[in-house]
Parts: sequence; structure tokens; C-alpha cells
Amino acid sequence: MSNLPSGYDYAAGRRETAESILERMREYSDDSVREDAIIEADEFPLSLEVERHVVIVLGTGGPHDELDATLHSDGGVRSVTYRYMWGVERYESQLSNIDPLYELAEYYAEMFAGDA
Repeated sequence: MSNLPSGYDYAAGRRETAESILERMREYSDDSVREDAIIEADEFPLSLEVERHVVIVLGTGGPHDELDATLHSDGGVRSVTYRYMWGVERYESQLSNIDPLYELAEYYAEMFAGDA
């Protein structure tokens, strides 16, 4: 699924920053230190995004496979991922919008959007 080397903690720097912010927010009695930490927390992410998903389970047990449709705010499908899992093995594939599985996910997403 990735060409990046495994075993490297790519989130280490972000984790250290988060730990520093949280420590100052929790443990410092000085309001100015806490306020600075809150400002840093507010500026830490590039953006905040809320995503809705419709997960269509196609099979369970051995193997498990599913479609994960990520939705736009208007309920339309933004992307569909096919996932196949067997034991510890996992396969994921982004589907093209002309794939029949993508089109079926759009059908289910429309049903879901009508209920939400």
C-alpha cells in the first residue's frame, strides 16, 4: 500500500508537539502559559475536516470485504475505497468513478443521505 519505509515513526514530531501543548494546557497554573498553549493548539492543524462515511459490508469472517464511501457535505460521494481483509492481511484500493462497485456505493450513499 505504500512505498515509504516501514518501521519509521512518521508522526514522531507531531506527537512531540501535541504532548507539549497538552502538558501546558493541563499542568500549568499560570493562565498565560495555558492561554499560549490553547492558541498553539488552535494553530496546530492546517485544517479541521469532518467527513461522513457510508461503509457497505459485503462479507464478514473469512474474508471480510467492504466499500467505504467518503461523502461530500451535500451527501454526494467524494471517493470509494474497496477493502479486503483476511486474517492480518489487508488490501485497499481506491475505485474509479466508472467502477460498478463505486456506482453501487453511490446508490447506498443516496439511501443513507436521505435518512440522515
